[in-house]
Amino acid sequence: MIKSIKEKSSCEETILTGDGISPEVQKIFNLDKIAELSGKWGDPAVGSPIQYQRAVVELADGTSCEIEVYNLAIMFFHSNDERIKRLFRFMARLERHVKSRE
Repeated sequence: MIKSIKEKSSCEETILTGDGISPEVQKIFNLDKIAELSGKWGDPAVGSPIQYQRAVVELADGTSCEIEVYNLAIMFFHSNDERIKRLFRFMARLERHVKSRE
């Protein structure tokens, strides 16, 4: 959570590589076709504080998928869009995985 959009550059960063990425996170990424959802999602003006999440995934073919999301929980509860559900599943699994490593 951040108070203003200007704070996003100061967010803690976690880098996971190879075996550091759980099979569960990899499975969700592939099954939910998360690479198709690359881009910016949500509106930072919708909530305060702002729920901010960002994931950059480097793929085996050398390309990367960058997802930047603002207020995902609010979008999830106010939308029936399957893409939002896929983003929510992936970001939630990724966050749980990162927290379990701490």
